[in-house]
Amino acid sequence: MSFIPFIGFLAQIVLLYYGIYWCALEYLDYPLSEAGTPMRQIRTRLREQRFLTLGFGAGQLLLSLTPVFNLMSVPAGVVAATRLCQQNPLNSTASS
Repeated sequence: MSFIPFIGFLAQIVLLYYGIYWCALEYLDYPLSEAGTPMRQIRTRLREQRFLTLGFGAGQLLLSLTPVFNLMSVPAGVVAATRLCQQNPLNSTASS
């Protein structure tokens, strides 16, 4: 599909958004599932705070694509996701 002029451009944007969202979901799943939050509720809360989720996912994806920094991207991503969940009400059960 990338060879078709306009559809190829849209496909790249959609795949970038998909990669950012799943990178954020993957790393935010670690602390939220440890807190006992079910996956359906995790996805709902990530959709509610879309810009925070996409910002975190974009930073993590950029870090993991950089050649030397990707060696520390997994531990840094888990630590950042844990700090994000502590400072933000992503894992609070009072709002549901």
